[in-house]
Formats: sequence, structure tokens, C-alpha cells
Amino acid sequence: MPGTTRDFSYSLTPKNPDDVPLLAAKARKILAWACDGDDRITCRGIEGEALGLVTLKMTIVGRDRWWAMQLAQDILNIVLWNLEKSVEINLDLESWSLPPHTHRGYAHGRTKRYRAPAAEPRPA
Repeated sequence: MPGTTRDFSYSLTPKNPDDVPLLAAKARKILAWACDGDDRITCRGIEGEALGLVTLKMTIVGRDRWWAMQLAQDILNIVLWNLEKSVEINLDLESWSLPPHTHRGYAHGRTKRYRAPAAEPRPA
């Protein structure tokens, strides 16, 4: 039984806005190929062309958050390597991730405790 489901989105911004349609078409093909036949990955498609960027969206189902992040990174690497081979466009890659988990029990309201000093040894 899977332990976590995470949504990922990665934005690719070409330096030249005229390259967006070509980049989106190539990214669509590569992302569909990378997600094909794998139950763990659901590709949500490509968005953002009207805004001058290409956003890759996918959902990963995995046993834990680390594993899902690793799989998403692998898919992103496949897409970027294949885009680099097939398209001669300069890209700026933007990535947003979840903020680090800061609600840890020891970080809130903990007071430092010291052990009581040891009693002096009794004279023999």
C-alpha cells in the first residue's frame, strides 16, 4: 500500500519567448514517454505556454516522501536530458519545493535541563 502522494511542478523558461511553442511540443512528447506504463507516475501535462513558460506537472505515488522526490527528480532529469539533445534553446529552470519541516517538538518550548550536581561523597 503506498504511503504518500505528492504533486510536482517544474517550470522551464526559455530566454527567447518565441521558443515556447517548440519547447512545449517537445516537452509534451518527452514527458508522455517518460510516464508511459508506470503506475507510480501520473503526468498532469504541460501548462503555462500563454505566460511564456512551460510547466511540467506530475503526481508521484510512493512509499515515502524521499522516494517520491527521487522519482520526480529522475523524471525531470530524463525530460531535461532529452530536451537538451533535441532542442537548441537556452533555458532558465525554476523549481519550487515544499518548505522545510519546522514544527518539531524539540524546537518549541523546550527548556534546557541540567542534572543536579552529584552529592559529595561521604567520608569513610
